[in-house]
Amino acid sequence: MEEYSYMDNENYALSLQPTIVDLINENTIFEVGQCSGTYNGKCFLDWKKGPDGKYLLTQIFSSLRQNSVIAILQ
Repeated sequence: MEEYSYMDNENYALSLQPTIVDLINENTIFEVGQCSGTYNGKCFLDWKKGPDGKYLLTQIFSSLRQNSVIAILQ
């Protein structure tokens, strides 16, 4: 996808460090964490259990502002 082409840059680097991981139900996990690398900020991840029983990342939200992810959870 063209909108994610910046990830092809050899200097692109991103590390995600979870701060909150919450099992919502047997099929859904929400994770809040800290991004560091090419940019820094908070991230919010949505994991769903696939048919094979493994969790798949279905959505990532990130923000450079600390309170933006918290607002999604309220």
